[in-house]
Amino acid sequence: AKRVFRVRKRRKRKKSVPTTKTSIVDLLSSVETLNLESLSSLESKQTCIDKLEHTIQCRRLFNWNYSNINQSELLSINAKFDQGINLLKKYIGNSSPVIPNYDEHIRKLVSDNKASNQEIRKNAKWIVSFRKLVHTISSLKELKMEPFGSQVNTLTVSGVDIDLCCFFEDNRDRSPKQLLRKIYYKLSKKNGISNLNFISHARIPIIKFQDNIYNISCDISFGNRLAVYNSRLIKDY
Repeated sequence: AKRVFRVRKRRKRKKSVPTTKTSIVDLLSSVETLNLESLSSLESKQTCIDKLEHTIQCRRLFNWNYSNINQSELLSINAKFDQGINLLKKYIGNSSPVIPNYDEHIRKLVSDNKASNQEIRKNAKWIVSFRKLVHTISSLKELKMEPFGSQVNTLTVSGVDIDLCCFFEDNRDRSPKQLLRKIYYKLSKKNGISNLNFISHARIPIIKFQDNIYNISCDISFGNRLAVYNSRLIKDY
C-alpha cells in the first residue's frame, strides 16, 4: 500500500502593524516627538538603530495595510514618518560607534596579570638548568631545547606553564617517544619533581611535570619547531 503524504500549507504569520486608530496616533506621536535631546537620552546608539528599524517597518506595513485612506492624510502621515526616520539616521551617523572601547579594561587586565621581571628571570634561569640536566644523558648532549609560547612572545602571564620544544639541528630521524622516555626517566629520579606524566599516545607526545623547587610547571614536546618560529615572529611584530 502506498502511503499518502499530505502537504499542509504553512499559515503566514500576521505581521505586527497598527490595527486601530488609537495605535496609529500613538505611533505617530512617538515619531513626532523625536528630537536630538530625546535621542541623546537613549541608552546607546544600538537603541537608536533598533528604533529606526522599527519605525521603517511600521511605515512599510502601514502603507501596505492602509493604502485606501484619504490620499492627503496618507501623505501627511508618511511625511511624519520621513521626519522621524531622517532624524534617526542623522543622529546615528554623527554618534560614536556601537562597539564600546575595551582598551582600558584590557590594558588593566594585562598589567595586573603580567609576569614580573623577577619571574621572567627565574624562568630563564630554570630553562638553563634544565638544559644542563638533559645534556647529562649521553645520547642527548646535542639536543636543542627552545621555549615557545608566552615565554618567548612577551605575552607572559604570571604563573603560566613553560613550553619547551626539543629537536636536533641536523634533523636526524629519531623516535619522539624514545627520546622523551629518556627524559621522563631522568626526571623521575630527580628530587623536587611532581605530577610527572608522559602522554605518549598524543599526536605530539608530551611530558608534563612540575618543579617544586622553582614552583614551575613545564610541558616538553619534540619536533614542534614551527611553534618556536611562530612565537619569535609574534615577538618581532
